[in-house]
Amino acid sequence: MNQDATPRSARRLLYLVSEDWYFLSHRLPMAKAAQRAGYEVHVATRVQTDGAAIEALGFKLHPLAWRRGSTNPFDRLRLVGDVRRLYRRLQPDLVHHVALEPTVIGSVAALGLPVRTLNAMAGLGFVFTSRSTKALLTGFVVRRLLRFLLTRRNAAVLVQNEDDRAAIAALGIKPDRVFLIAGSGVDTDQLAPMPEPKGPLTAGFVGRLLDDKGIRTLVAAHEILGRRGRPVRLLVAGEPDPANPASIPPEEIVSWNAREGVEVLGHVADIREVWAAAHIAVLPSRREGLPKSLLEAAACGRAIVLGHASRAVALSPGSPRPRRRSAPASRSRSRETRR
Repeated sequence: MNQDATPRSARRLLYLVSEDWYFLSHRLPMAKAAQRAGYEVHVATRVQTDGAAIEALGFKLHPLAWRRGSTNPFDRLRLVGDVRRLYRRLQPDLVHHVALEPTVIGSVAALGLPVRTLNAMAGLGFVFTSRSTKALLTGFVVRRLLRFLLTRRNAAVLVQNEDDRAAIAALGIKPDRVFLIAGSGVDTDQLAPMPEPKGPLTAGFVGRLLDDKGIRTLVAAHEILGRRGRPVRLLVAGEPDPANPASIPPEEIVSWNAREGVEVLGHVADIREVWAAAHIAVLPSRREGLPKSLLEAAACGRAIVLGHASRAVALSPGSPRPRRRSAPASRSRSRETRR
């Protein structure tokens, strides 16, 4: 018998997540807390750059050949089979599916198995936001799959805002199976209010470079302000996501960097560098859970400008209003942008 399936005294928690970096970025504090509580923590993911870091933390790593965004049905069937075999071998007490794609893949893999699943919807993504033909067709299928998978006895759902709670409820999921936790949280010992930078008014965008994040709208707004004689320096921290249909083409990103007042920074390892150089955090996204980038900006004492979808996130019950999250020094700068 494989040692993973032998009797053990510790309860076993398995995270199913499509990318190793996303686990470290968005689920590490929870996984550490579970570890401290006595759980044996396993992580099943596509391993690229952070496998060694995950194992160094004492978590058991299970690499998966995950081609995120693939529409090849054979890729999907193979992945479901790999995950199902893992569930049968590990016999976890709880599986935490992180985001929409792992929720679908993992829930299908768990059919007929005595596996309890927590399905975390950290924003509902491309199939719920895009109006393209591909998204509409995919969304039709995904909604029906979710209605079937998430109404099963051993399934619960985790959302980050009231809009997503309503979307899940519309699928027929019972309210007592849906839990709201406002975001993944940030380390406020590491991220603390900092003085505003000197120099011109600077706005910062942090996130994947996707059309759904509103980055094209932001670049267009930057150009309009310049034409009106009210230039703003714009910092764009993040990279495209080729596996996502809404990813911005590389040549378009290069063209942004050529614009006066726009600096595309790419991946920034220490996000404090961005907020040390910016007065305002901007996220004109069309759909979000509770964006970690905004929590980080608020922790650093930066004013926040939100898109329509993000406004509903920030004003969800139990969450502070954006102005109250901003440092007093940042408010003076935010008034300048409204004039």
